[in-house]
Amino acid sequence: MPGKSFSACFKVIEAETAPQYLLSVPKKKLKKAPDRNRVKRLLREAIRVNQQDFTAELKSRGISAQIAFIYLRKELPPFSAVEEEIKEHFSRLKKRILANYEDTV
Repeated sequence: MPGKSFSACFKVIEAETAPQYLLSVPKKKLKKAPDRNRVKRLLREAIRVNQQDFTAELKSRGISAQIAFIYLRKELPPFSAVEEEIKEHFSRLKKRILANYEDTV
């Protein structure tokens, strides 16, 4: 599936806790609740599998983050597409968060 499936926003907090995630699948995009729930399950699993490096980097600097993922498509994605996009988001988020953190310290 070309293009973005998720949008991500973040807020950095000064705490050594695990990052917090908000997952949103709008009813406007996927009408049926089972479809929305499936996308959220896929997203939770992709986050669980791929967050270790991201979380470790934030904890080593004594910060955490609150991250919102919003689903943008009208069809159900396969897990491989969700996982690949989550990896890209974590990579971009890590760069942006650490760049912002370095500016404030």
